[in-house]
Amino acid sequence: MNKITKKITIAAALIAIGLLLPQVLHVFGNGLAGMISPLHIPAFFAGFLLGPIWGLGVGILVPLLSSVITGMPPLFPIGMAMMVEIGLYGLMSGLCNKKFNVWISLAIAIVVGRIGYVLAAAFLLQIFSFEGVVTSLIANFSGGFIAIIVQFAIIPVLVTRLKKVI
Repeated sequence: MNKITKKITIAAALIAIGLLLPQVLHVFGNGLAGMISPLHIPAFFAGFLLGPIWGLGVGILVPLLSSVITGMPPLFPIGMAMMVEIGLYGLMSGLCNKKFNVWISLAIAIVVGRIGYVLAAAFLLQIFSFEGVVTSLIANFSGGFIAIIVQFAIIPVLVTRLKKVI
């Protein structure tokens, strides 16, 4: 399989995982998916395994497609802010992975993505006067700590192993 076909296949698989994982987690209760932030995970993997542009693309497409297909997250305004956040996760994990180890790259990507979310949400709040953005900001940071722990527990280990196989 040539290089581009391989990347397209992996990106498509990651997008599919990004769409299916929240549905599987909802079987165990709505709170679990909210705590783990399953939409974030494929973008990190795309950035680490495929590079920054692919990570950005997967990071934008997963919340967009999830919103269109399932209605979650609501596209306006939360989904739009999440596209910025998760797109930055994929972009930054791919960029930082070229200079730093997976742990530092993940930390930088998380910080930049969260900042991107706040800036996008603040912009949307100003432009569209969405009251839900403030609640979303609070939930993003208060509930995000469990997701960050999960991300640090699984992503570096799996990325290291998958890089050997892919």
